[in-house]
Amino acid sequence: MTAVRSLSLALVASLSLATSARAGTEPGNPFLEPAICGDMAVEGSLAPVDVFAASPHCQGLCKKTVGECKIFVRKIVGCWSNIYRVAAEFQSRNCADVYSSSPAQAKSCKAIVSTNLRSLEQIFASKREGRESDCDAWGSDCMAACP
Repeated sequence: MTAVRSLSLALVASLSLATSARAGTEPGNPFLEPAICGDMAVEGSLAPVDVFAASPHCQGLCKKTVGECKIFVRKIVGCWSNIYRVAAEFQSRNCADVYSSSPAQAKSCKAIVSTNLRSLEQIFASKREGRESDCDAWGSDCMAACP
């Protein structure tokens, strides 16, 4: 999450630098706290791996939990992605407004926003893969605890 927060700050900071020539202008991002989406580390909220050890359906329950874990990861990562995609739309529009008298500066400002958004999307894809792997690891440990 630190990398996501760092890049999100970079997105705002880069646009702020791009608009710093105009005193008093803000990046135009309405979402100041994207943590509303939740923590991507879903596996950290799962029960101990031996939670199903007494059940005759242990393996099936472990597999089902892994599937649900991955669904939550995808939803949370999707929420984070959407927050930043929408924020970038607002920021891009703000570029056009702030630099309405300078099409070249507006274009440069929009390019910065777009580049930073692509970087964030790559991080989100990597985070999703990593967190889904964490779900799989929990599942392997759960299966190992089955009779």
